[in-house]
Parts: sequence; C-alpha cells; structure tokens
Amino acid sequence: MSKATFIYHQDPGHGWLQVPRQLLVKLGIEDKITVFSYLNGTTVYLEEDCDMSIFIEAFKAQCPDVELDIVSNHINVDASIRNMRPWPALEIA
Repeated sequence: MSKATFIYHQDPGHGWLQVPRQLLVKLGIEDKITVFSYLNGTTVYLEEDCDMSIFIEAFKAQCPDVELDIVSNHINVDASIRNMRPWPALEIA
C-alpha cells in the first residue's frame, strides 16, 4: 500500500491541512471548499472545521489503496497562513 503524506498546520487558534490544488481538482471537490481555506500559489490550506473533513472523506473514498498520513506542525504564534489569499470558491480555474 502506498502512502500520501499531508501536513496539518496548527497555531494556537486554528488548523489547516496543506494539499496541492490539483488534488482537489482530481477528487472533484474544489467547488465544495469554503472561503475559510487559503490559497498560496498551487497549494491550498484547508481549514480544519469543515474543508479538511471534506477532503479526507473524498480522498479515502477515491484512493482506497493509499494510506493517508497526516503529520502535525504546531506553532505557538499565529500562522502566516492567516495572511494568505482566501480560497477562491467562486473562481475555480
């Protein structure tokens, strides 16, 4: 079984799962992601309350032979993710 590793960034107030934008497209969920997630180039940071769960559910359903590995990265100050551009829910390319 292969493994896909994703980083779960957390600061004192919130958390985001870092995933490639193209993977959201491949899974067909890019239109389900809210503006509470962030975009930085080709990387999306999925907010932990809703969008992260949407991703995990779709990933497990569509990639049953791939082990999902989530690695935590906790920092004690506000994450720079908070300053990134909100996910463009209405401008999917």
